[in-house]
Amino acid sequence: CPSADAAGAMRRLSGLLQDHPAGASLRLGGACAPDHTFKATKLLRFADQALAAATDRGEASALYKPRSAKPTRVAEQAPFDWVAALNDRNLTLACQPMVDAQSRAPMLTHACASVAGANGRITPLGPAPALQEANVPLLVDGRMLELAADHLARNPDQRLALPISSRTLQDAEWLPMLAAHLGARPGIEARLVLEIPEIALAECRRNLGRLHAMKALGVGIALTGYGAGHVPPAQLRVLPIDLLKIDGVFIQPLKRS
Repeated sequence: CPSADAAGAMRRLSGLLQDHPAGASLRLGGACAPDHTFKATKLLRFADQALAAATDRGEASALYKPRSAKPTRVAEQAPFDWVAALNDRNLTLACQPMVDAQSRAPMLTHACASVAGANGRITPLGPAPALQEANVPLLVDGRMLELAADHLARNPDQRLALPISSRTLQDAEWLPMLAAHLGARPGIEARLVLEIPEIALAECRRNLGRLHAMKALGVGIALTGYGAGHVPPAQLRVLPIDLLKIDGVFIQPLKRS
């Protein structure tokens, strides 16, 4: 539902909660699809941030705001949680198969940064937050690249798609890091696909040159989230990409039209 409808529904629900005996101790935090995101994991994280904002302000409810001027307590703590996971080497690679739509045969394995809990449960994580003192996304993506390279070396029959943040792509250390890992494990480059967000090409013009440099190392390149308008359709002809992942807002109506 649209954000305006969701905000109205939350206000009505919070009003009903105030009449409940436990209403004074209850807080609501929400996020809305498709306005905020289509992905369930992101919706939960956004709702959690909205809940923290409502609690901090002493409000009964809050709807996620994509560009909040003041970060919430959860958002402020997030970079340090990532740093702790890096220092403890607690980050792990969660893999999910991507299958062919016709044959249902596995074609590619999608990997994402995850953390292993004390009970052994693997929890996928979202994008790494920025930190003024360090490029946390580069540190995370570097660790994930190391794990992905080891995974491909152990599984010669698999192809792996690994997301890379736009912050990482802009860092001067990324290309030497990639070349070093590929050089240490010859033969894996043909089975590694690096996923680059479409917005990366709008944030920095030099990123196009970096795509060509990565392509020269032998890896595949996927452009993700396509459809936001940062890359016009005509430019796709000159991009060194092997895979295009179209934004969900354009995919969902395919069954009806």
